[in-house]
Amino acid sequence: MTTTTASATPIRDDRALRTTGALALLSGGALVVDTVTTAAINRHFDPLDSILFLTGFAGLWLTAIALAVVLSSARQGSARVLAALGIFLATGLILAAVSAAFDQLGRHLFSRSNIGLHGEWSFFSIGVCMLFIAAWAIRSHRSTGGPHD
Repeated sequence: MTTTTASATPIRDDRALRTTGALALLSGGALVVDTVTTAAINRHFDPLDSILFLTGFAGLWLTAIALAVVLSSARQGSARVLAALGIFLATGLILAAVSAAFDQLGRHLFSRSNIGLHGEWSFFSIGVCMLFIAAWAIRSHRSTGGPHD
């Protein structure tokens, strides 16, 4: 009985998809809950605010790494490393662009009396992006025929 690389790849990809989904769900959920709660109770949310923000921020970068692993899995060797690095950097740039766009939008939407809310708006947008990545990873995991936990 011979095990081929092709038959072993889905197991690795399945784990990577589950990890990506879990990290994205954790980080996106933390950022969304943090920003909504902070905005709703007018910044009187410490110290949990810091914990949620740091969880979301750290999870964001871990999600970007996991996403790079998943999306570069079709390549091998140095091509995979370069693809993963490119995907990681592209993820960071895309999220930075989304954040900047929503920050500017927030500056126009929120009154001068609550100008700090525009920053929360940009973190909220990143959290929502992370939740979209989580949904994609979960859906992809299910469509690969992986075990449903």
